[in-house]
Amino acid sequence: MLDKMKRIYSILIATLLAASPTFAYKYVSANGPGGADTGNGSVEAMPQLRASACAPATALRDIEWNNVKALIETGGSLWQDRATSQASYEVPKGGGVSSLYAGALWMGGISPDQQLKLAALTFRARGNDYWTGPLTNEGAAEVSEDVCQEYDRFFVSTRADAQLHRAYFDAQLNGTVEEEFPDGYVWPTYFEDFPA
Repeated sequence: MLDKMKRIYSILIATLLAASPTFAYKYVSANGPGGADTGNGSVEAMPQLRASACAPATALRDIEWNNVKALIETGGSLWQDRATSQASYEVPKGGGVSSLYAGALWMGGISPDQQLKLAALTFRARGNDYWTGPLTNEGAAEVSEDVCQEYDRFFVSTRADAQLHRAYFDAQLNGTVEEEFPDGYVWPTYFEDFPA
């Protein structure tokens, strides 16, 4: 009797596992692909929502550390070469094997009027939530097209430069600049352009 129950249980588990993929399907909006329900059964095109007159961010950069190579974009997309629809998160780097297909920045919070605000990318299926450049600080939090273009790039710094700069600063405080920096110190020019 016990063997018969084990057999039935095994068949049931195998059937459930075999049937579970049939329930997986891509998400299709109730409003249709890229459309809005008009209420009478037809679908109208959704307007493209954009911040100011900015074009979507386009800068790309490969990050290569700890035997990982990962592609990132200034517009918030991560680990996917969208031009070729290929995964771009290689572990180990150079091996051609990607452990992740894609990712994206999702940031949210509660506004002063207690409303949930969220900026999120969903494979850039609809709209753009991330724009490059600093926002205005008078409440409107806007960005202009020229600022978007100016900041559509990556600002790269190195730990070594930061540590050397900190050591120079500490040497100034301690009065040991001439001993620790006998040839002087010139900070990296990118420190002046860094948007901090």
